[in-house]
Amino acid sequence: IAERNYVKLEIYDIEKKYSAEEIDNNNLKKRDKYELKFESDGIYLKIDDKNQDANVISEKLVSLEVFTFSYEDIMKAYDKIGELVKISEPSEKMLNPPAITVEFGKESMSASIKIAKAGNWGLLTEELIIEELKKNGVIYGIKNDEIAKIIREEITGMFILVAEGKKCVNGEDAELSMKYTPFSKGAKLTPKIDERGNADFKNLEIFELVKTGDIIAEKRAATLGEQGSTVTGVVVEPKPGKDILLRTGKNCTTSDDGLKVIAETEGMVVIEQDKISVSDIFTIEAVNVNSGNIQFNGSV
Repeated sequence: IAERNYVKLEIYDIEKKYSAEEIDNNNLKKRDKYELKFESDGIYLKIDDKNQDANVISEKLVSLEVFTFSYEDIMKAYDKIGELVKISEPSEKMLNPPAITVEFGKESMSASIKIAKAGNWGLLTEELIIEELKKNGVIYGIKNDEIAKIIREEITGMFILVAEGKKCVNGEDAELSMKYTPFSKGAKLTPKIDERGNADFKNLEIFELVKTGDIIAEKRAATLGEQGSTVTGVVVEPKPGKDILLRTGKNCTTSDDGLKVIAETEGMVVIEQDKISVSDIFTIEAVNVNSGNIQFNGSV
């Protein structure tokens, strides 16, 4: 009894493995050697190998919703290997390409299609699918490679992305870059460091001197951003970047393009009431060890 159970278990495993191979589409295509042709006067079958499984052909026709044939009709083709044999009257559904369903993504930024199983795949072309997309308003970002793949691999029953819009790119905010550090009364005094790394407390970096014509600050203008588009061709406007006002005070001017602040005299950079200025007067309470040496081309 144990030996008989063992034999049955082996047969069961083999049958299970065989079924898995049948489900494998790649292996199925390698084994199947037949051709179905759908004409206006009927459905034709050509068998290239007498060992071709007739059940596979029958299942294929049923999956295409063709029911106007009999098993005996299929067997007639086995008597004429390599020839087209009429096995059925024309099927109304096979006189037309498969139905195409179009589905849009969020805010119409994408579009997908699903191809029905029933229909004549020989009539399905890239041009036909693109025409159907355009009928539904899809005119931008169509993926021709994906459409060709759907036809080539006969992908049915699932939505495949075939068009994608372009997202807009929001603009960047304007930025101000200071070329000199503005003087601040409350700033911490920093000793000057020489080449050997020694701190020189006699020469404290209280401020930076600018000369006439020096660029004190430079603004990077805000950008408008880039427009986007939905798959239906609707323009998606970006959010422009925020601008900043370049304000100047005493002894300063702006360049012709309004992006640079230029010193009109020698002195130190100060910011007063949100305005960039150059002061030629430096006020200090006492000159001593705490202040260090003072070198300033102006009034002290």
